[in-house]
Amino acid sequence: TPPTPAAGPAAAGASSSSEGSKFQVASNLFWTKVVPALGALAAAAGKGYALAKPHIDKFMVHWNRFLDLLRPYGLEEIVKTVIGLGLMFFGGFFITTIAVAEAIQQGGSEQFLKSVAVLKEQMKLIHKANLKDNKLDLDGDGVADVKQISQAELSRRKMALFFKSTDPDTCSQALSNLYTIFVAVVATLRLRFARTISLGAAIGESLQKPITKYLVPQVKKYLDEDYQKWALPIARYICRFVGVSIAFYLQRILSTIHTAIRGARLFVDGVTDLSRRNGYGYLTEGYADEACALMLSLVGIYSQFFVFPYLPFLVKLLFLPATLTEWFLSAFVSLSV
Repeated sequence: TPPTPAAGPAAAGASSSSEGSKFQVASNLFWTKVVPALGALAAAAGKGYALAKPHIDKFMVHWNRFLDLLRPYGLEEIVKTVIGLGLMFFGGFFITTIAVAEAIQQGGSEQFLKSVAVLKEQMKLIHKANLKDNKLDLDGDGVADVKQISQAELSRRKMALFFKSTDPDTCSQALSNLYTIFVAVVATLRLRFARTISLGAAIGESLQKPITKYLVPQVKKYLDEDYQKWALPIARYICRFVGVSIAFYLQRILSTIHTAIRGARLFVDGVTDLSRRNGYGYLTEGYADEACALMLSLVGIYSQFFVFPYLPFLVKLLFLPATLTEWFLSAFVSLSV
């Protein structure tokens, strides 16, 4: 019987060739699909910002004029009273937003704003460099160079432009500061709402059993075979989200008392500072401010329980950023348990 030829080197070469081919396919996919998609998303965001910027600038001009009118009367004190009123009547609807604001304040609000401003300036530099690069015509044929290269080459060109236009030390420091604050926010949410999260997880697990047993098989009948594997994970996340939402609703009931008392105290302190600033300090002498804080706390608790069990539409519109932030944070906490 003739000896079997050694197939080791040939097999190793074939395996190496196969791995190289897979890497090439993945690389092409990244440069031709992923990077262009991210670029298109950034371009769409830039166009949206460009369209909204004139209106934002106009609003900020009027807003600054309004603040200038209030400054002689005590802007900080007026802001304190307004925040106190908001907490007193609607604070129970924004418990996670309030917790995050406190975490950012403790982690360094000035550092947060400074880091955001630094990254904004870096984005402006990238935008200017990108506009300049889009107009380059090094071969002098009247057509921009970016329009004469493949999608993969364009992606590599823009990636190189990004690294050339930014300051790595500045960006690293700003991102490090934001990451530190983000970790503090996540830790605050986890610690402050640990019981709520545990209760929500327990409720979600209780919901998973009947839904997994009865509903998921029915849903799979209407899905293609390739997508049936996603039915169970999605059902679990939905149950988890619903469970934590129920737990947060219960937590809001408990937090209503805390926010009403805190809002009343903040409102009374703001009015006290305003009266002293304008020469009416005698109005807050003695126990008058303490009595007012107690009465307003009771009014706030009653209002949040019986007058405003749900946020009115006008209040949602007025506090739209806080409403969206609250929804996002609730979803983040529920999906990260």
